[in-house]
Amino acid sequence: MEVWMKNAVIEGFQRLTCLGLEGQPAADVLPMTVATWCEALSLGRVWVQARDEPRFRVAFARLCASSRRWPSVPDFVAALPAVEQKALPRPKGDPEHARRALEELARILRA
Repeated sequence: MEVWMKNAVIEGFQRLTCLGLEGQPAADVLPMTVATWCEALSLGRVWVQARDEPRFRVAFARLCASSRRWPSVPDFVAALPAVEQKALPRPKGDPEHARRALEELARILRA
């Protein structure tokens, strides 16, 4: 389990706990709840701290603003903002040269 992820979940839980939401886990089970959330969030996913830590903060802020009951892991995942996609730079060079190179490659592959 990534330390940054555990810390982000703990901070999010602290914020949610302040709201006194229905279904809130008892204080004595919060450490295991954090561990269980981190395990569930790690299953089949790869998190990147630089990209995802700010997304975790936004998701918990959204949950704090909209939840009447203690959220579940799927609620959290649904609250995550989309990953920002960066556009690829425009290709450099002559497009006609690239077209001819692709045609030559296609010709070689057909042979």
